[in-house]
Amino acid sequence: MRTMKRVGAICAVLGGLAGSVVAFGAPAQAADCPAGQLCLYTGGDGSGTRAVYSWGSPDLAGQGVADPGWVVNNSNVQFCLYSDVNYAGRVSPISQTIPGGFTLRGPDDIHAHSVRPC
Repeated sequence: MRTMKRVGAICAVLGGLAGSVVAFGAPAQAADCPAGQLCLYTGGDGSGTRAVYSWGSPDLAGQGVADPGWVVNNSNVQFCLYSDVNYAGRVSPISQTIPGGFTLRGPDDIHAHSVRPC
C-alpha cells in the first residue's frame, strides 16, 4: 500500500512536469500573436517572419509569408487558408487554435498563398 502511494506521488510529479513541457513547448515568437488576430510564420516551428491579420490578404507574398509553415489563430473568427493567390484553390479552414498554434507541415501539408475570414 505504501509503495502504491509512492508510485502515485511520483506519477503526479512527472505528470506535472510533462504538462509544463507541453505548456511551454510552443516557440516563443508564436506565443506573441496578439489577441484577436491570425498570425502566420515562415518557420515550421513558429519562428521566422511573422505576419498579423485581422481581415486577410489575397497574396501572402506581399507580407513575406507566402506558403507559411506555422499558424496561430488568436481570434474568434474562422479563417480560411487558400492554396493559391486571390482566394483560389484548396481551402483549409483554421478555427481558433490551441495556445502557441500548430504546424502546417506534416502528412497533410497545407500550402497557403492567400487568407481571409471564411
